[in-house]
Amino acid sequence: MLKKICVIGSSGYVGSHLVTYLHSKKIRTILETVPRPKSKKNIEDFYENYISKVIKKNSKIDLFINCAASISCKKYEDFYFNSNFDVIFQKILKKKENKIKYISLNSTKVFTNNLDDYAVSKRLLHKNFICSKYFKSIYIDLIFDRNSQHFIKIQKIIRNTLFFPIPI
Repeated sequence: MLKKICVIGSSGYVGSHLVTYLHSKKIRTILETVPRPKSKKNIEDFYENYISKVIKKNSKIDLFINCAASISCKKYEDFYFNSNFDVIFQKILKKKENKIKYISLNSTKVFTNNLDDYAVSKRLLHKNFICSKYFKSIYIDLIFDRNSQHFIKIQKIIRNTLFFPIPI
């Protein structure tokens, strides 16, 4: 059983509901909100520094769950965040060769023909994020009920990954 989970994007819609659930199950959680860079310059370095600090500060974490996203995706920095943050996090965790698990929660909008910047940025993430034993990407619809195929699939993936169900 996992001991500690860090929820990134804990103040958003999905993250806040996830945290409420984790607390109800008495699971120790660390909450993180991702800052945004002030400019386009050195944006990758900005996120690499932030992620390295989060990992160092939370060295006893068993799992990171990223719920953060820029839904409006109006600026380049938002697009970059959506399409690269998880990939950078994955790269840093792989380099450290540890066994920390990482789950990226994304919208099923990735698989539609939408051409808005949010959908395009998440499709780019989907292309570059490598799912493996330690890294998973779960695609969710934001509106569904407990008996929907989406919810059942998410429960199965989470059970196999985390050893306990998380209703989203």
